[in-house]
Amino acid sequence: MTRPSLIRAALTVTAACLALTACTSTGADVETKTEADAKAAVQQYADQLAGAIGGGLLNVGVNASPCTGKFGETDSDVYTVSGVYQVPLPAERHHDTMDKLKNLWTANGWKITDDRRFEGTDGVIAAKTSDGYALNVESTTSGQNVAVMVSSPCFKSPTPR
Repeated sequence: MTRPSLIRAALTVTAACLALTACTSTGADVETKTEADAKAAVQQYADQLAGAIGGGLLNVGVNASPCTGKFGETDSDVYTVSGVYQVPLPAERHHDTMDKLKNLWTANGWKITDDRRFEGTDGVIAAKTSDGYALNVESTTSGQNVAVMVSSPCFKSPTPR
């Protein structure tokens, strides 16, 4: 290999490494959003789910926690918000309700990520929304409620957390 060829090869490799580093540096591919806005979005999805299920939200718990972005971004300002709830629903309505949610989510163009029905009345249905939120509805052990879980994608706080 000639000297100019070696220099070109070295420059190409250096440029590729710099581009890769720029694309995967902390927070580079994580959308910026305030924790309050992320919590509001989680709550909005939970309220929509409760409406579709036909009950009110009980045992509400919404919290932010550290998160690793899709390219490995970690930082004290990168977080996710998760909401965990219960909605009263008689056990004999679990399967029909999960089928209804599946049809609704499919009509919205959301990806179904889990869809299982078990012997009896238990089941699980989950989806990923077009804006990256994870929705999960599953039968509870009591059979008189469904657990509703909503998780945001990773976000970077615009201010230090």
